[in-house]
Amino acid sequence: CKDHGAKVFLASRNAERGAAAVQQVKDHCSGGENNNKSPVAVELLVMDVGNDDSVKAAAESLVEKSVTLHAIVNNAGTGLAHTTTGADILNVNVLGPKRVVEHFMPFLDPSEETRIVNVGSGAGPNYVKKQPQERQERLCNPDISLKDIVDTCKVGVTDDDPAKGDPFTSEYGLSKALLACYTMYLAKTYASKNVLAYCLSPGFIATEIIPENFRGRGKPVEEGTVSIRHCLFEATKEQSGWFFGSDAKRSPLHVLRNPGEPEFDGKLPWLN
Repeated sequence: CKDHGAKVFLASRNAERGAAAVQQVKDHCSGGENNNKSPVAVELLVMDVGNDDSVKAAAESLVEKSVTLHAIVNNAGTGLAHTTTGADILNVNVLGPKRVVEHFMPFLDPSEETRIVNVGSGAGPNYVKKQPQERQERLCNPDISLKDIVDTCKVGVTDDDPAKGDPFTSEYGLSKALLACYTMYLAKTYASKNVLAYCLSPGFIATEIIPENFRGRGKPVEEGTVSIRHCLFEATKEQSGWFFGSDAKRSPLHVLRNPGEPEFDGKLPWLN
């Protein structure tokens, strides 16, 4: 907000917790409650991305304010320590961003280059890595159709899926792999409208979604915005559709790339 003069609509399904988050952002950016710096522009938008009616109502509330958006960031997610069902994970993590994009894309400024940033996870590549080659190829295909993405989401993780039973790569991993697929779909479908789309991993960040016994290994929340900021303000048009690691370097969809390792060159093993 403060570094780029942007106004942010912060979405939360819970109004009380959302208001607290808005105040926390304002306090952080202004240097504290008693600081005299100009306040940052952050406004609460009550919205549950897992519910069609909620997303529609949130979008309609912006119509009344004649809002123009320059970017959409899909950061809502569930799974892991949230102990949600597989169906809920896929609904929120895949169909949720789809709902948000479909309802909020009309607000994107048609006169300039705009962006859609989807917050994924290294769990996506870890899921794909466990799959047979045919499925890997499909989940890394930049020409994947929206129907294929939605149908795969509806089927979920089957009993014979190699990732079945692993909490880090089962439905959660599939949801993040499909979110990367959706990003590629958006990049290709809306390129002619000057809409850029990126997916990223923020890294292993110690948030409430991480099981408590693993949080000690996670980085502070403040360190989880490197790739988000890169996708919002620095990534180029030629990079639309790419997946970025937590160090803001291009990363593959079929295998996990750790920060500091060589940047992905775009070459897939089955195409060599």
